[in-house]
Amino acid sequence: NYLFFRSCRTDLKEALLKRGILIRDCSNYRHLKPGDYRIAVRTEAENTRLLEALKSEMEDTSWQKR
Repeated sequence: NYLFFRSCRTDLKEALLKRGILIRDCSNYRHLKPGDYRIAVRTEAENTRLLEALKSEMEDTSWQKR
């Protein structure tokens, strides 16, 4: 099971990888673009960790200055 989502962050894969979380960058899929991602549905604990990391990354505005 996977969830697909779009983000304004085109560097989200790299940012989450630094936190030990791997997501799929889907920008090379037909008709998709940078900022499109796919994540696997995992255990409750792993999903909570993912949501916390996503929230933290989206609250961090330093990426907008790059």
